[in-house]
Amino acid sequence: MTPKRRWALGLALVGTAVALIAVACNGNGGDGGGEPPTGDTPAAEPASGTQTVTGEGDFDWEVLEIQRGVRPDLALDAQGRAHLAYGLEAQPGFVKHSLISDTTVTSTVAEGYFYFPLEIAINADGVPWIAYHNHDFEDQVVALAQDLDAGEWLVLRTESPGHDGWDSALALDADGRPHTISIDPSGFGSDVGLEYGFFDGDNWTVQQVGSGPLMYEFGTTIALDSAGNPHATFYNDQSTDLMYASRTDSDWTVTAIDTDGDVGLFADMLLDVGDRPHVAYLQRDGDSAGAIKYALFENGAWSIEEVDRLDSLLLGMTGARNIISLAFDSQGNPVIAYSDQQTIKLAWRQADGWRIETVLQADGDPFGQTIGLALDSNDTPHLTYFVATDRTQLDGVVFYVRGVAKAG
Repeated sequence: MTPKRRWALGLALVGTAVALIAVACNGNGGDGGGEPPTGDTPAAEPASGTQTVTGEGDFDWEVLEIQRGVRPDLALDAQGRAHLAYGLEAQPGFVKHSLISDTTVTSTVAEGYFYFPLEIAINADGVPWIAYHNHDFEDQVVALAQDLDAGEWLVLRTESPGHDGWDSALALDADGRPHTISIDPSGFGSDVGLEYGFFDGDNWTVQQVGSGPLMYEFGTTIALDSAGNPHATFYNDQSTDLMYASRTDSDWTVTAIDTDGDVGLFADMLLDVGDRPHVAYLQRDGDSAGAIKYALFENGAWSIEEVDRLDSLLLGMTGARNIISLAFDSQGNPVIAYSDQQTIKLAWRQADGWRIETVLQADGDPFGQTIGLALDSNDTPHLTYFVATDRTQLDGVVFYVRGVAKAG
């Protein structure tokens, strides 16, 4: 674990003043008080209760119930251990982190009134960062683990005009510094739309990308190329198109990826070793159905193909969020996880097309339509999802899934 570091207050100017408020906390991201919330002490427990589900492909699936929460995300550290971030959108709600290895260690990152999805990323030292929207602050916040064993987190607030930080996406650069994409939504009177944020260790810089006004709830993505330049995708709810934004130096360029129908919801994006963007996303064609699509930019153009369909989506303000998660295997091939209320699937890119398998099917309460995917160095898939115990998708139970290769 890296030594504890306390960030200094700083000020950056990008058109208007952007202040940084750093909260050194023991799991309290609300008012910066020093008292940890009740039950914040991390508990190390055996990873008991794991159930094995027989898979239809190369893997069986070990399913572990974590605890109450919704809209989880997942990342792997260099040791292949799964880090989960999740929370509860309530008053009061919470953001939590669970590290899963031989035991499960959970700590509370913050308590307050939050909006998800959230996103987690792990730096080279194995330290997690988590980005999400703080409804109390009306801003984006990014939390950095200080001491996972003690449950200590540092919450950094990006104070910017408007009610911003919705649909936060997070990437870490080669120096472990956070870059974010989020939305200052039109629903609160803003015409800004997409915003890019960068923390240099002392100050936040915030830039308007130039998307025009946007609503939230449809997802954003961010990835950094080999030169450290940010790339983003977002859904334009005015034109119902999937859009792509990239920056070199200080100038942003915004273009369309796919304009065929109502397309581009819940996208996920990665850049490969050649800095080519790969994007997986939903094309909606009904109140509860749509196609999973995949786009690749190469030779100056986007190639687009349909991968599969989902037929049991619950859309709307409290419905689906990040239903799609994209990863690369060790050969650089894309793998897509996706979910509706009844099924969780994986699509593996192969030379002759997509190999699709069902990972889990709902039994009782529906899936919460949020999925996180990562592949370890052995191409073993790790996933997280939640079961919606409240059919409005506002409450549930978070689960972790690991593939186990079948013998032979």
